[in-house]
Amino acid sequence: MKKISALLTLAFLAFTLFGQPIEEVERKIIELEKNNKKLNEENKDFQKQIEDLKKKKNRQEEFKVSIGASFDFNQGISATDLYYDLSFQDYHIWRTDIEKKENRRWGLDFKLYQSLLFSTPADSNNISSFSNVKMQNLPPDSLLIGDFSFDRVEKRKYTDFGLIIRPTFRFKSSKTFFAFAHTEVLFRRTNEEVQFKNIDTLATRKVHKDSPLSFKSGLPGNRNESYTDAFLFFGLGINANINVIDSVYFRIKPSMGISSVIKDSRISNAAVGKIRAYYFIDIEIIERKSGVKLGIYVRDNHLTSNQGLLDEPRFALFLSKQFSLNKLADFLNSN
Repeated sequence: MKKISALLTLAFLAFTLFGQPIEEVERKIIELEKNNKKLNEENKDFQKQIEDLKKKKNRQEEFKVSIGASFDFNQGISATDLYYDLSFQDYHIWRTDIEKKENRRWGLDFKLYQSLLFSTPADSNNISSFSNVKMQNLPPDSLLIGDFSFDRVEKRKYTDFGLIIRPTFRFKSSKTFFAFAHTEVLFRRTNEEVQFKNIDTLATRKVHKDSPLSFKSGLPGNRNESYTDAFLFFGLGINANINVIDSVYFRIKPSMGISSVIKDSRISNAAVGKIRAYYFIDIEIIERKSGVKLGIYVRDNHLTSNQGLLDEPRFALFLSKQFSLNKLADFLNSN
């Protein structure tokens, strides 16, 4: 503005010295001032448009989609399953004192995810069993019974589906540590596979059809079953975001609180409504440039009493590729 004022003053003097009428000079000065004001207004509108586009871009980048694989090395190196999550993290949503975003201390951390859990030795059983089996009817009033031995092989696989909502609060003296309230609904699906192997006939015998001998009507068959349990969690935790190197950062979110079983498929809902303590530790290492994310979480859903529920704690390990929504759209359009 000072430069423009100086130029206007020089122009005024120049016109005056060369004998141009004062009225004409004043008219041109007013015209120049109007044009300058118009340019300033247009520049403000342009700057506002730029800021709005930046906000839109930042909001898109705060929504992340991760797709990859989760592992269960106890079931073998090839035991993998789909991992995915949709997350949103903005730690500066609500202001407390002034409008500047860096001074907004309230935020939100949201996550929807699916992950395979590590199995334990108790999830794979190989039990040697014996059974008396009716083989056929023998006229007029007898039965042929076979004594069989076999191995009952059981394998169970667990998959977590979770929805997490965490309101966050940044400590005033820190830009990397946040407190949060942990709210989560968790659905845990169990796939159980039972196989009968190494079936061997030990002996056969003839008995009367009214014999008190206990026997089965046939050999057992292989089966696959699945069922789902549901849990609810409320707790408090700390979120730490730590830069390891320029492009790699480490994030850890431990929380602890109370849990309750919403649905229990295995023990006739006897555990439903029982309040227990829980802990949950969520760890991620993310390489910003490539979007590669390595994660592990460990949780114990019922610290105080499991009442026959799944043995705890449980672990999950996953490797995924992370996209922001705008970059995911670009990736899909390019293919």
